[in-house]
Amino acid sequence: MNQSVCAAPAKQPTNERKMMAVRALAGAESVSVLAARHGVSRPLVYRQMYKASAALDDLFSTEQADDQNKGFCRAPALITVDLDQSHTL
Repeated sequence: MNQSVCAAPAKQPTNERKMMAVRALAGAESVSVLAARHGVSRPLVYRQMYKASAALDDLFSTEQADDQNKGFCRAPALITVDLDQSHTL
């Protein structure tokens, strides 16, 4: 009996998966084109898009932004001006 064994596809490096998801989210390339270029399935591209979208939503959520700003005090910026008369404008 001759059985074929399918090997699991090699896992893409994290940076490649990130860029693939970003390009898909931005609409720079279609999911089909990205999948073909990276040698992966369209469902994988959609999963990566979902993960990237969820991460962005989490990053920009108002709750998290409010938590991060609690410890900060806003101080006015100091501007220094060189009043040396040797400089001409």
